[in-house]
Amino acid sequence: MSKKKGFTLIELLVVISIIALLLSILMPALAKVKEQARVIVCLSHLKTLTLANVLYSNGGNGIYVPLIDDTKSQVASGQRFWNTNDNFRSLVGFDNKVTESKYVMPKEYWCPSDRRVRDENYWKTVQWVNRMSYAYNMTDWSPDSAKPYPWGNAWNDGSCRILAMKEINVKRPVSKVMFVGAQGLWANMKGAGYKKHWDIYGDDIQAYRDNPSLLSSGPVMYRHSESVSVGYYDGHTEKNKKESLFYYVDDAYDPDRNRNNSMWFASPANIAQF
Repeated sequence: MSKKKGFTLIELLVVISIIALLLSILMPALAKVKEQARVIVCLSHLKTLTLANVLYSNGGNGIYVPLIDDTKSQVASGQRFWNTNDNFRSLVGFDNKVTESKYVMPKEYWCPSDRRVRDENYWKTVQWVNRMSYAYNMTDWSPDSAKPYPWGNAWNDGSCRILAMKEINVKRPVSKVMFVGAQGLWANMKGAGYKKHWDIYGDDIQAYRDNPSLLSSGPVMYRHSESVSVGYYDGHTEKNKKESLFYYVDDAYDPDRNRNNSMWFASPANIAQF
């Protein structure tokens, strides 16, 4: 009888080496494909939000869902902010989703790359639970605008402010940020400045909360390989690298400074003149 010949040790080592080499080549490619899938899901969520807002405007005399509505009826009914507006929530599809509060976005709408929104232990320790992956652009009423919103007990001063953008006032909607990947109710132009925010603190929500000046900037979260998903006023969505969403210039009078304004201010009338 002839003996069956097995593999030698050297042959086995060669096979293992080849497999290891193939894995080293394939793993980065697989990771890239996985991240691309996350971006697609994230953009889909933003598409839902932006189109719901377009529909809201179509049915609301050309006015988008208010970021803040200080009228007594809205405050009394718990609909002061955009994410608590029942009509908008219905258009998005939130009305049939059960969550602990309107300040908790349904899990189906969380960004797949948002680690912090999934941190159950963290959310048990905080006072203000704004548990969501996307924020509404509030730059037109930020401290850098010509019409900054007066925080504090603004809804009790009798002014009944409504922070809502009109379609007619949005210039070049294809380039105007409506919703963006962030953490909290709103974001603004200053928070997109990654050198002072993301590059230092990343997605550490508590670090921003511990520093009120940072939190008030409405920090943008560049979760997708130093990029972020953005929904624009014309309804389209796209992934933007941080360098394309915020420009840094040394000279305050350099034309590039206006490129930030042109993306973040929906209405040029709200840009403060320095």
